Amino acid sequence: MTLATLVCCVTLIALPAQAQDSDGATNQIIQVPAGWSRENAAWATLLTPNALPEGSSVQIILWSYPPSGDLRTQFEQAFTALMSGQRILKTGKLGSERTAQGVEMLARTAEVQLANASHLYHYCVAAATPSSFDVLLYSANSPELFDRYARDLKQLIATRQFADLNPSTAVPPAGAVDTQRNPGSIGGAAQTHVLRYTPPANAFKSSVQADDFSLNGTNASVQIYQFRPFNGDIVQTFQRTLLRDWIGPMHQEENVGGQPTFQRVTVAGADAAIAATFNEYRVGGLPHPHNRILIVKGNEAAIVDASAGTVQGWQMALPRLSEMASTLKVEGAPAAAPLSIEAGNRIAGLYQGMKAKYTAAMMNITGAGSYQTALHFYVFSGNGRVYRAYDKLEAPGGRFDFDAAERRDPRNSGSYTVDGGKLVIKMRGENEPIVTDPPKDGVLTIYQVAYKKQ
Repeated sequence: MTLATLVCCVTLIALPAQAQDSDGATNQIIQVPAGWSRENAAWATLLTPNALPEGSSVQIILWSYPPSGDLRTQFEQAFTALMSGQRILKTGKLGSERTAQGVEMLARTAEVQLANASHLYHYCVAAATPSSFDVLLYSANSPELFDRYARDLKQLIATRQFADLNPSTAVPPAGAVDTQRNPGSIGGAAQTHVLRYTPPANAFKSSVQADDFSLNGTNASVQIYQFRPFNGDIVQTFQRTLLRDWIGPMHQEENVGGQPTFQRVTVAGADAAIAATFNEYRVGGLPHPHNRILIVKGNEAAIVDASAGTVQGWQMALPRLSEMASTLKVEGAPAAAPLSIEAGNRIAGLYQGMKAKYTAAMMNITGAGSYQTALHFYVFSGNGRVYRAYDKLEAPGGRFDFDAAERRDPRNSGSYTVDGGKLVIKMRGENEPIVTDPPKDGVLTIYQVAYKKQ
């Protein structure tokens, strides 16, 4: 299918006005997936699979044009223009992700109906770089085709780079670390409880998220989000929102079908525990089963979140998930040795390394992801606070605000001490502490990744 044929067939109904002045996809450096063909035109680049059944349509269209505003505004304008002339049947929530170069992307799915009553399934993702607004539109005319080629699209997005992006923009500003704030967690309260469990049998533990398990032989996974403080009626909030914002971006649900069912369950040592069972419907209308358990102890709560890509996958994983659930137990968090002033001053600072990052996350698209190497940072205060992040750290005026970081991203915030000659780091989003040697000659090693003090 040529670009001219594509436009005439109304697969792409409309383009933003700026695209008429596009210089093609020259700012988007891509690797064409194996088994696909590429065709370049003045305003866009078209990718299509080489072998498609008659009557099938799958394509990826990329184009770029000069930016005209903030990313969110430009994305909404482009998405609205692309969907014009089509009857929108369903849209996904706006998703956000960052590339390995630190570029923010916004994305949304849509199911539409054309004038001839046929359906199309779209995925639109856009990014704004210093001199370009870059758009990618993925379309298929059936949910089966949409899912079949999603893996290729994920890999393309994971490896895509932008020609105008200077690699130095991914490096965070250097400067002094704020050591004046008091240590502790949100609201100044330390975590007092920990959720213990036996990991599911025959499961792969993610190397970049300590409490994320993929069950081998299925498309199911389970994540454990450790205790954190809360305010108000947490059970009522859970029944209203499912605490979606506590869930990692790779596993957040969208388009929940029907009303979730809630059931009280027993967890040893907990004041209360309630399980929510619900189905998520992504593009194509196939159900993705979920079971999410809220566990409450005092003014802290933890979550165990399990899901699968298909009903069949869920049924295969259920015995192992049930066995794991039976081992859940709430215990008091062990007290850490106090951090000495000398040790804190010796460790305080910003450390930079390179670590695997899940960068192929196509928000709300099924299919396997992949890991890419990206910048990763740890920043330590002199009084026992720690925060970590991919790509870059913001430190206005050369000082890092641990309080703001913890409010924004509690799972990657925590505390540290030096105990028995070892550096002990406890992140809120992890079940077990990180135990390693203190920095030596300006190098800190965590999980075999070397971080150099900046």
